[in-house]
Amino acid sequence: MTPASPKSAPPTTRRLVAAELAQHGWRLVALVLLMLAVTALNVFAPLLYRRLIDSAIPSGSLGQIAALTVGMVLAPLVGLALSGWQNYYRAAIGEAVTSRLRQRVFEHVLRAELADVERVPSAEVVYRLTRACGQIGTVYISDKLLPLVSSALLLAGYVAVMLAVCWPLALIAAVAVPLSTLLARWLRRYAYAVDARYGQVLESGQRQAQEVFTGLRTVRAANGADYETGRWRAWLAEHAAVYRRSYVAHYAHLFLSDFVNNLLTGLAFGVGALLVVSGRISLGSLVAFGFYVPGAYAALRVIFQGQVGLGEARAAAEKLDALLALPLERAGGDPLPVAASAPKIEFRDVAFSYGRGDFRVRNLSFVAQPGQLVGIVGATGGGKSTVLDLLLGFYRPQAGAIEVDGRDLRDLSLAALRQVTSLVPQDIFLWDASLSDNLRYPAREAPSAALEAAAQLAQLHDFALSLPDGYATRVGERGQALSGGERQRLALGRAFLQQPRLLLLDEATSALDALTEAQLRAAIERLRPGRTTVVVAHRLSTIMQADLLLVLDHGQLVETGTPAELIALGGVFSQLYRAQQLTT
Repeated sequence: MTPASPKSAPPTTRRLVAAELAQHGWRLVALVLLMLAVTALNVFAPLLYRRLIDSAIPSGSLGQIAALTVGMVLAPLVGLALSGWQNYYRAAIGEAVTSRLRQRVFEHVLRAELADVERVPSAEVVYRLTRACGQIGTVYISDKLLPLVSSALLLAGYVAVMLAVCWPLALIAAVAVPLSTLLARWLRRYAYAVDARYGQVLESGQRQAQEVFTGLRTVRAANGADYETGRWRAWLAEHAAVYRRSYVAHYAHLFLSDFVNNLLTGLAFGVGALLVVSGRISLGSLVAFGFYVPGAYAALRVIFQGQVGLGEARAAAEKLDALLALPLERAGGDPLPVAASAPKIEFRDVAFSYGRGDFRVRNLSFVAQPGQLVGIVGATGGGKSTVLDLLLGFYRPQAGAIEVDGRDLRDLSLAALRQVTSLVPQDIFLWDASLSDNLRYPAREAPSAALEAAAQLAQLHDFALSLPDGYATRVGERGQALSGGERQRLALGRAFLQQPRLLLLDEATSALDALTEAQLRAAIERLRPGRTTVVVAHRLSTIMQADLLLVLDHGQLVETGTPAELIALGGVFSQLYRAQQLTT
């Protein structure tokens, strides 16, 4: 067995965000320069009003009045233009972060251990991939974090000028900073808890809706519309309650901080009026101060909104980290032995459990010789499909070894193994695409003649030609436009088109009529040379031509032999055979 390579630490949302921001260094520099320019304009503009009131008007200088008026008009316009450019960079950076997170999470989940991925509801994966990534990049980075930097620069500029204009008034206004800090710190914990709960509720709603509409036929057949309506109304009520708490958590800081700011603003202007009357400061300075105080408080609000909003981003990051922490399926490994013939498969004392307290497969040993057709039968839940999952490397056995052509599966490249293997599962998944696209999946190039030949073997060709759009006909979501038998024939056609060396069939003909099944058995017989075939079946007619039968009971191999040998044995298989009335 090849030595395991050292595992690197799993990626985290924070590291991915930092790496993406580092890729936009020039944009960040440009953004900071724009922020400084906008700050300078905002700080400079009120001084024009002071000059107008204190100098231009008393002197009666029309030229000075005209120049100051032009400056008071142009400064905000230039500031708006620069702010628009700044907002564009913010949006671009935030969207880039969102895209990077979505790409990495998508790729990670796609390659994570199947057993771990299957424990996370697919609707929650979709929610985190779409909304949670957007909450971090588009919402937090673009709309909260980067504006926080801009507001911090603006606040620093305002404070510096306010101190220069009238330091006593500046000190009165500055009392809002520690008060707002305490309020933000107090509310941040509550906001985080509420935001985390709100995300859970949204995930549960998406999961519920996806389950209902995916299983709409079952809902209709069971007359469950009223039941599902009640469940949905209950979710809506829970969502409304949590949303109200989230709104209150975020609005409370705005209300309290605005109350403090307005109180201190009034106090500052009252004191300022007294200073003007006493001749300590000019009227123009008080007017300029009137521009700076609201601007400073607006910047302060953005800063603390960003801090309170950190809870939402943190909750989203924890959801993404949970996906990024899923262990990856083993990559790499040795290539398969180069051979044009069918592989030899051997299980040696293999044991596997799904972690529910029981073993789905225990002490399983058998050998499938190259080119053989091996049938696996037994009671439902006996571990038959698990054998195929283990052979494809979907799960790793807790004990024993699986060999392909004499090489331990743990040493082989899973990608190389799957390249020469075709699986037709019980639960057939089809893409909402055309018949031909589903036959060719995953986008393998195959000439039309080969595609039609595979479809003919799968008894699908005549059906495809009977459709208005032929092979271009879309099959609907999960193939809902097709019957169960049509879906099975399409899946078989896809397997035949791949010309695998190892063919795995899991109840692949259960939905077919007897004549079509017989035709497919004949096709499989014609395809047997050059490939090993493993067939899981409840319908015993499917495996009566098998070279070797494995009879499983509660995950253990209880009988093995040819169909004739097992019928003569009079054991479990013989009972199944008689129960299906296959005796002559």
